[in-house]
Amino acid sequence: MSKKFRFALLAGLMPAALFSFTSVVSAQSGSWFLPQFDPVPAPEANLPHRWSLSLGVGVFTAPEYEGSDNYDVVAFPSIRASYGENLSFNARQGLRYNFLNEAGFTLGAGVGGHFGRDEDRSSYLTGLGDIDPTAEGKLFADYRVGPAKLSFTFAHDILDEHGGFRAKAKVGTGFPVPTFDLFVRPSISTTFASDDYMDSFFGISAAQAASSGLAAYNPDAGFKDVSANVLVIKKFGERWSSTGKLSYKQLLTEAADSPIVKKEGQIFAGVSLSYKY
Repeated sequence: MSKKFRFALLAGLMPAALFSFTSVVSAQSGSWFLPQFDPVPAPEANLPHRWSLSLGVGVFTAPEYEGSDNYDVVAFPSIRASYGENLSFNARQGLRYNFLNEAGFTLGAGVGGHFGRDEDRSSYLTGLGDIDPTAEGKLFADYRVGPAKLSFTFAHDILDEHGGFRAKAKVGTGFPVPTFDLFVRPSISTTFASDDYMDSFFGISAAQAASSGLAAYNPDAGFKDVSANVLVIKKFGERWSSTGKLSYKQLLTEAADSPIVKKEGQIFAGVSLSYKY
């Protein structure tokens, strides 16, 4: 598949929500660095029946690539749209359709983008080459019990750029803080990655070792990371809201042992301001 066709397909799948941060996030290892700022549900909006749209802007800081000890600060557009309870789009997960949604259980499928990694984002990556952006097919499963939510996401490369898959399990909850008119969502998660995915983002082939000066490294499939996250949402009237997110991710086992990893503990922080139509 040609690069021209590949990028045209990605442009069709992931529209304007992606444009302002592609140049930076493409250097980073995938969508973990792309913030998900879920707005508080707002009253009925002035849109056709069942449509919902939230637009905004934000800024976040994250490592230059997964495993880096240097950080970038990036501005980004915040776009989230949905139709009814089953069709939705946001910049982090892409397009999703729920084909089962009842009794607290949701099962869905979709497609999203993975931004790959640019060699020139860090001197530590010199000689390793680029990992091109790609599209990923996704499966989702969520189960709610009271205030708690258990989520599972499976994402597989469908354009054969990194060639692998990731499976992420997450458990979280949410609760209001009425005194300050806040809503807080803490969560923890872990990600399992396939051999091909680990090899693409953390491995070093013999040719790459020769051109980069790093030791050759061939990681196996395994649990890539564990994360702790907190999302805080502040409403300003019926339509405006501000969201802050802080995450700490610890790289594990095969990923943590890669010669490109300069820091196993990774921090993400961001804030956004959104208006719901």
